[in-house]
Amino acid sequence: MNAIYEYFFLPLSPVLALVFAGLLLIVLECVSEEGLKPLKSTVAFLGPLISLYYVFQLSFTSGLAFSDPSSLTGPVWLVEFTKIYKLDGMTLNFFWAIDVFLLLTLLFFHSFYEEWLERNELLILIEFISVGMMILVSANDLLMLFLGLELMSLPTYVIVGFRRENVKSCEAALKYFLFGSFGTVLLLLSVAILYGQFGTLKTGQLQFLLAQTSNLSNPAVLVSLGLMLAAVGFKIGMTPFQMWLPDAYEGAPTSITGFMGSAVKLASFGLAIRIFGGVFLPLAEKWMGLMSWFAVISIFVGNLCALRQKNLKRLFAYSSIAHAGFIILGVAALPKDAQSQQMIYYYLVTYGMMFLGVFAFLNLMEQNGKSLEFSNLSGLGFRNPVLGIALAIFVFSAAGIPPTAGFFAKYFILFESVKTQGVLFAVLAVISSAMGIYYYLKVIVHLYMQDASGGSKLAVQSTSTYIAILICAASLLFFSIFPGRLGVF
Repeated sequence: MNAIYEYFFLPLSPVLALVFAGLLLIVLECVSEEGLKPLKSTVAFLGPLISLYYVFQLSFTSGLAFSDPSSLTGPVWLVEFTKIYKLDGMTLNFFWAIDVFLLLTLLFFHSFYEEWLERNELLILIEFISVGMMILVSANDLLMLFLGLELMSLPTYVIVGFRRENVKSCEAALKYFLFGSFGTVLLLLSVAILYGQFGTLKTGQLQFLLAQTSNLSNPAVLVSLGLMLAAVGFKIGMTPFQMWLPDAYEGAPTSITGFMGSAVKLASFGLAIRIFGGVFLPLAEKWMGLMSWFAVISIFVGNLCALRQKNLKRLFAYSSIAHAGFIILGVAALPKDAQSQQMIYYYLVTYGMMFLGVFAFLNLMEQNGKSLEFSNLSGLGFRNPVLGIALAIFVFSAAGIPPTAGFFAKYFILFESVKTQGVLFAVLAVISSAMGIYYYLKVIVHLYMQDASGGSKLAVQSTSTYIAILICAASLLFFSIFPGRLGVF
């Protein structure tokens, strides 16, 4: 029993906390008592809070038994579990980020949730989406990775189309489902080819077998690599596989878009790190250059398309493609410098905070009956000074203007790119990202330099949304001053 606790329950405790929260919400959903509705919100918050507690406990527990499972003598299923579940520094880092993003999302989710009290499945779905993310980033086996990916993706398709009476929301859910399913099919084909060639799905064993000289130019392996690159490209919104992203982000409820652009994107890049920083690491020379070109093209296309947007939601959707391009540059640097993983993580967390903060602000605009057009930002920086400063922090960080956290995130990635692949891709990335400064500064111009006559102050109808915005802004300031605080595990 002690072995089961040390090798199963303890290392899996951050995931189990969210699982139990989701199951308890399902039980509470079966009870129609009106007074239980506040309890459901409490349970939803307790899930990530308890999960965070266990993340910190695991990160500061020296001599964790799970870190050395070779001496384990126990049930066969337990031995097998230690081979498919990877508890390392990256896992704990990503667990922390997923829990924090989930808590912040629940804060500004609350106002949206209050509008849909008769459909409480929203809280259940978001808890299990987070479970899928955790399984995805901790997978040490391609089958487990696939299960985590699907547990994350399928409920996300549902919550994107949560407003069934809204045509754009339904269209967004359908596009996201179709393109996401296509990406999953490509991933499964790649996994099937690898299994047919090597007879195993363990990532460590596959990495070892792929390192054999005879397999480096194996046509089947190269086909599998190409399929996996396309599959991961769909999941992270890499050009030319980003077609679904702007429509899905625009059509989804604004609070849900914030969750997709932060937590879901973080987990998707966790998938990319596990695949290209693990399984296909021996084939790095085959994909590093190609991925770097995809990264630069993503930055260029994302910023170019964002220039033409008048809708703020769609603008930040396209800008997320450009940001994904920078992170892909970090992934391409992984084979030659493992430190790139930490730079990727810093970028994902700071970008996630920025994205959540922006969409919490847009959520406030919608609550006040304002359309998400540039004209409705005019003068808001003076009518709502605190919110205006917060939005300015988010925008400057997204643009990469020093000394914001966004600047350091881009600098770290570009530094790794120059160190591993020379100056070409870094220079192209900087030139492409220069376009983005125009539309980011356009937001600042409307906030502070446009005629504010006739406008009205944003009424903060939900205190929790206001708190979430301030936390995101404060976090960006903190991580710009202390960038080393990300990665303490």
